[in-house]
Amino acid sequence: MGVFKTSFKVCNPKDENKCVLVKDAIVDTGSTLTWVPSGVLEQIGLKPEKTRTFVSITGEKIERGVSPALCQADGEKPAGCDVVFGKQGDRTVLGATVLETLGLDVDMDTQKLKRKTSFLAV
Repeated sequence: MGVFKTSFKVCNPKDENKCVLVKDAIVDTGSTLTWVPSGVLEQIGLKPEKTRTFVSITGEKIERGVSPALCQADGEKPAGCDVVFGKQGDRTVLGATVLETLGLDVDMDTQKLKRKTSFLAV
């Protein structure tokens, strides 16, 4: 297992012209949500709409603000997602729910995102 970084776009769902390109985000399928620095989200007019509790990799419980947004990666059309308002010391992360919503897989051989060729059905 490895780690790689990518860029993706976050937009304000109330004004899709307010967008920002987030660079050097860690692609992390183990992180449910996508984490972006608070200042970046505030630049496009987003404010936390709710607070969620997370458990850090060290087992510490932390609280962060969360807001709906639109996310776009790898040429896919923007899709609704929740973004976490990261604080200083938090990593910028493209999480699993955005990858799933956009229909993207992680290709560790090429260290790139790729379009899913099929979806799991029950």
